[in-house]
Amino acid sequence: MRLVHDMLQVMWHSPQAGLCILDQNRRFVTANPTLCAWLETPLEHLQEQDFLTFLELGDDYKQVLADMYQDMLQADGETRPTVLTLRGAHENIATVWVQGDLFDTEQGERHCAIWLHKVDTFVGQEEIHYRSLIEHQSQFLVTRWRPRDLVFTFVNDAYAAFYGSTRADCVGQSMLTFIVPEAQDIFLNKVAKAIQHTEMFTAEEYVRSDAGSWHWLRWINEPIVDAQGQIQFFQGMGVDVTEQVLREHALELSDTRYREISEISAESLFSYFYGPPSERRDLNQRDPKQQTLMPNYQDITTPDTTWIWERDWEPEASTKRLTGYSLAEMDALGGWPVLVHPDDLGQFNSSRSNLVAGERRETEYRLITKTGQVIWIESRLHITAASDRPGLRVYGSDRDITDYKQIELALRQAVAEQDVMLKEIHHRVNNNMQVVSSLLALQSRTVAEPQVQATLAESRARIMAMADVHKAIYESPSLAGIDVASYLRHAISRVRSTHAVNLSLNIASVLMGVEQAVPFGLIVNELLQAVFKRASQTTSQTTPANQMGVTVSLDALTEDKFAERQHAAGISPDLETFIKLQTQQPQSERQIVCLTISDRYGRVEDDGSELTMTIVQALVEQLDGVLELTTSSQGLRVTVSCPVNEPYAKTDTSPFWRTHAAKQDNL
Repeated sequence: MRLVHDMLQVMWHSPQAGLCILDQNRRFVTANPTLCAWLETPLEHLQEQDFLTFLELGDDYKQVLADMYQDMLQADGETRPTVLTLRGAHENIATVWVQGDLFDTEQGERHCAIWLHKVDTFVGQEEIHYRSLIEHQSQFLVTRWRPRDLVFTFVNDAYAAFYGSTRADCVGQSMLTFIVPEAQDIFLNKVAKAIQHTEMFTAEEYVRSDAGSWHWLRWINEPIVDAQGQIQFFQGMGVDVTEQVLREHALELSDTRYREISEISAESLFSYFYGPPSERRDLNQRDPKQQTLMPNYQDITTPDTTWIWERDWEPEASTKRLTGYSLAEMDALGGWPVLVHPDDLGQFNSSRSNLVAGERRETEYRLITKTGQVIWIESRLHITAASDRPGLRVYGSDRDITDYKQIELALRQAVAEQDVMLKEIHHRVNNNMQVVSSLLALQSRTVAEPQVQATLAESRARIMAMADVHKAIYESPSLAGIDVASYLRHAISRVRSTHAVNLSLNIASVLMGVEQAVPFGLIVNELLQAVFKRASQTTSQTTPANQMGVTVSLDALTEDKFAERQHAAGISPDLETFIKLQTQQPQSERQIVCLTISDRYGRVEDDGSELTMTIVQALVEQLDGVLELTTSSQGLRVTVSCPVNEPYAKTDTSPFWRTHAAKQDNL
């Protein structure tokens, strides 16, 4: 209170300052002669009048000023210089509310002492002081511009120097000249909103400096209003935030990379840029640990451009733990590919060629560590489009899977041992059947009746047919099935040893599983026994002796080929039904095995083979197949057709199981 009183006494008679004291309702308590002269109103007429009634203000701005006054009274706040136009009797006087000091009277009322200065004197002095502060400083870019046409009325030296110009050349130009076209609409929308609400606004501009480099400038634009609250100018203060924006972008990019890499569970993580050499970063600006390029790889998708690999990020510790080399040591050797086992280098290079954004890849290869140890690596790659430059970003992980490979090897050895055991079982089954066959042979020697001997011989043949299947299984590389062609040749040799006939073979290699091989082997035995027996007992009256004989053919066809061949030759109703059933199956590449045995020994007589055909028919039905029996004056023809079950429904491509072309044998 005492300080305010002393200041009022000093300034009360100043011709440059208009002073007054207002109560808490903004009514004049007193005013100095200078203010009374400005208002052309004696003091007695001012007292008890609302201060706002002497201001040339719009109703909206009067309310703003009234609210500001109340806030100041309640919060003991300081006022900021505000332009006010005093309404005199003959002319209006532009003033600036410079200061408002609060004090309480002895009666406990709160009053406010207000200092007002004319704009011409105050602003003139302040403008000189203001310009002396900002014109020559280099930290901030400072401008003042008109909102109606965006024309500069003032710029400081820093702003002019940034664009390689002078202050005189900049003043009078539209500020849109210095904003890239892509950002002008955004800036104009912000200006319009700031004018509508009489508010400050911020803006960021991506501009090219006089040196040709691109920069991010962040601006704060503060409105300067007149007595009516209308914006006359915007005061802009800008700062170069390029480094900050780049850091933010790098942080965002790093965060993105981290999220991508964290999705991969691995021991050694890395990130590489893969793109044109023109997009190679300046190595002097990179971390020394990230300056080495991997050897170039030719991208299959862009054969005219040799793209480069450039390390973005790779942890030193995990890389050294995996390989034994530091990044510097590894780069000195020529990069990661140099450590790859020579036998796996082609596979490694293929996994890093023809990359496509959005693709994920996995590969396994061997790597030679610093100690010379050979380890197995599981490598996973995730390829994305680079967001900071043209090219691809490759995120990946390398994991030591040597232990898993050793476990896999142990499992393979266990499976191999199991195969040996199963083969031994089949071998013993074969031996047991051989023993049974031998017992039947001994038994037949004690029997004098030819019919009994024949029956025992047929039983021995059937037992040997099954024994041969088990023998073929344990001699086969795969325990899952056998090559029927090999089995058929062996069965023919066994049966033919007791029958002297001319024989013609047309046999293709066909694969069949164990569950089908045994019944199919019995079918082969029954038909061969019957046909060879007929051949040995029949003398044709219509066929020359040199044209007599037996033909055996074996083939495997796809369903479509099988149907075409049977339709061309004419089919029976049973066979037509079989074809329809097979073509309705979901396995479009299912194979049909066709066994045909025919002879040229004239018309078939009743030879008592009814049991044989009954057995064959039952076995064919067990295989879901069909049996065709045709006779003519030339001889007999029997065809068995059945589908091959998985896993041999499709032709195997391994060397042993590859289906061979049919070949003609004359035995």
